[in-house]
Amino acid sequence: MQEHEKPMIELTQDQRHELKAEVPRAMDPDTRKTYVLVSEEAYERMQALLAPERLPLVEQRAILRSAGLRAGWDDPEMDVYDREDDAREQPMTVTASEWEEAAAGSAYD
Repeated sequence: MQEHEKPMIELTQDQRHELKAEVPRAMDPDTRKTYVLVSEEAYERMQALLAPERLPLVEQRAILRSAGLRAGWDDPEMDVYDREDDAREQPMTVTASEWEEAAAGSAYD
């Protein structure tokens, strides 16, 4: 199993048939502990109810996008901020003379 894969059990044909029950259950024969099986989608929805601070990623993205649109981030005039982000990612280069000039006029002297 690769590191990024989630561990899971592959169901047999009989087990897949059992999933059609109204409330599919599984039991560990060693511990006699019973588990209720739910789909991943249902699990994510339940997590949002049980741990509201942890919304599913799809919902987080939708909320952030909606907030951005309400804030006007789709306005073409806001594109300047995208360009500023691009500029910040570029390494700043300074020549020796610019460095000396800046140091000579330093406000820390």
